[in-house]
Amino acid sequence: MDVETNPGPISSEKSYDLRKQTWSDESKIPCYGRNYLLGLRKKSGKPSSPVLETLKKLQLLRFRGNRGGLRKNVQHVKERSIQNISVVIGRRAESGFAIPRLRVEKRRNPSNLVSVPKQVVSREHTSVSSGQLAVPKLLFINICSLGKTTSRVRAVVALEADLRNNDIDACVVSETHLKIEVPDTVVNISGYNIFRRDRNWSGCDLRNGGGVAIYTRSNLSVIDVYRSNLYEFICLTVLLPSGNYILLSGLYHPPKTSYQQCDLMDYLLNVFDTMLDNHPNATIVCGGDLNHLDLTRLKRITGWTALVDFPTRGDSFLDNCLTDRPELFGKALSIKMLIKTDHIGFIVPAGKKLKPIRKKVQFRDCREHRKQALYLALASECWDDVLEADSIETAVNILELKILANINWCMPLRTVSLSSRDPSWMTPLVKYMLRSKSRISVLRTNKHRELSRNVLKKGLNSPMTLSKIPFTRSDGVHDDIFHAIATHTLALARTLQESK
Repeated sequence: MDVETNPGPISSEKSYDLRKQTWSDESKIPCYGRNYLLGLRKKSGKPSSPVLETLKKLQLLRFRGNRGGLRKNVQHVKERSIQNISVVIGRRAESGFAIPRLRVEKRRNPSNLVSVPKQVVSREHTSVSSGQLAVPKLLFINICSLGKTTSRVRAVVALEADLRNNDIDACVVSETHLKIEVPDTVVNISGYNIFRRDRNWSGCDLRNGGGVAIYTRSNLSVIDVYRSNLYEFICLTVLLPSGNYILLSGLYHPPKTSYQQCDLMDYLLNVFDTMLDNHPNATIVCGGDLNHLDLTRLKRITGWTALVDFPTRGDSFLDNCLTDRPELFGKALSIKMLIKTDHIGFIVPAGKKLKPIRKKVQFRDCREHRKQALYLALASECWDDVLEADSIETAVNILELKILANINWCMPLRTVSLSSRDPSWMTPLVKYMLRSKSRISVLRTNKHRELSRNVLKKGLNSPMTLSKIPFTRSDGVHDDIFHAIATHTLALARTLQESK
């Protein structure tokens, strides 16, 4: 069967040629024959990319699929289905024993085997849901010089107070205004480690100001520190207690730069891609004073999410934080820093906090009444053994033992557990007193219940007066509150006795 004429309407029989292209006399429309079209197929080459794209858009380009004969002729399939399929009979006997196999298996040749090394899957490759992954609580602030002093308060001291009051695990500080000559001991904070990237660190930018630094709590393990030579950028690879990794980075993008924003974005993209090759499941957190950086384009090319939706300096959105795992963090909160600065800091809370650092601390109770008790004990101590000693060394040892025994008796050594989440005013002595107060309240409740049972059990058959009831606490101090409670209990008992 010949191929119908194509394209255009069907031409007359007179103008149709099977061997070559002819033109119709009436409509002047080209007609193509079967042999002519088949001849073009042999000489055809691969179409160009624009032509293929055009054919795809017009839905004219089709590829041979892997349908496995699903669209074959139905009649042919029915004819094949009529054929009988031979039944495979098993070799297992019904009596319970197996018939010996006819084919003999070949023995294994160890020389043909290849030993496969055992691969240990690290924790960073395991899938951890957002609800189970604990991340650090972050603080971002443009401090405008970390070495300044305002109202006789150093900026580092005020920053330390902010970190402890808000239980911050890591802090990104922009515009530190530090130089290489300034050692880390000047800006260190107890319980935190500092990582700096000063403006003149690489020697390429000798201007004053600028710089970025990151404070991390001592329980966070920093396994790698990356400092850029071209930009004011620093990135820490932090190993969390759960075994996961987080790429915590600080960036300061000054208002006036000698580079293009597109170059900085491409640089950040390449740096994080390289780090993700080593730690594929790491969480990216990048923030700082970005000024007028095009965040819309940065979010489009990286897929990150900005966490700050409020202005940080007047009506301007200058400081921000971006991450690829926004579900791990809460909504950003603004904070008024204790140190004077024209920027507002912001806190990025963690969806699930890290476990606090707990440590046991030993101290002596050196309150005033303890000191007075020590003075009285030393005054009443017998020092004859010290005066009658044979040698000076023996006298010194006896004197030391006597003084130490009195100190241990009057100022006992206490042990309390302090946490990193405790407020700044929580000293070991205050925590011990709070713990003792809670125990005393429990003892008071138990003593009051026991006294009430005794009064109600005995009734008022035996003479009982308030003077015979011990209204004292465990430390020997008279308690007016407990006395009032006991008086009320006795009145209640008399009322019950009279009603009976």
